[in-house]
Amino acid sequence: MSTFLELVQQLHDEAGASGSTPSTVVSQSGESKRMVNWIKNADLAIQQRWHDWKFLWSSTRYSAATVDGAQDAVAPTTVGKWDEHTFRIDDELIDVVEYEKVKGERFDTTAASENQPSRIIILPNNNLRFDPVPDAAYVISADYFLKPVALDVTDNTDTSLIPADYEQVIIGQALV
Repeated sequence: MSTFLELVQQLHDEAGASGSTPSTVVSQSGESKRMVNWIKNADLAIQQRWHDWKFLWSSTRYSAATVDGAQDAVAPTTVGKWDEHTFRIDDELIDVVEYEKVKGERFDTTAASENQPSRIIILPNNNLRFDPVPDAAYVISADYFLKPVALDVTDNTDTSLIPADYEQVIIGQALV
């Protein structure tokens, strides 16, 4: 896996750029700064092309307990897109719907309506809404795809989420 700096150095060579090969990605100026930005932007553009790239699949399964009386749960900041077919409540599959399909519905949040959730609604910010409101702690679990992550321009050793076998795609995109 090439580092951010190594990708910039490869781009410099492939582009036939003038001047010396950059020795850092930090605080660059002129042509070197443009190359750093081209690599950063190319890497991010490739990651953003599809939300369900296999390399964006999170190896850590989401798992959390509901809270009695709490209708919503905050998603981890790393969630880019939930895999809707993998949601479970206490190891049983549960229906999942996108917010757009139910946004006109009214939700009963009174204590009398609390029960084991029969569906999960994925809100536009990726947080989860339980319907009905949980009356106890239930374990919710699901798989998800990571948000694309930009390379850190203050870290020469940062690496892309894109697998090493496909690093040349980053160089090619940066050359475009």
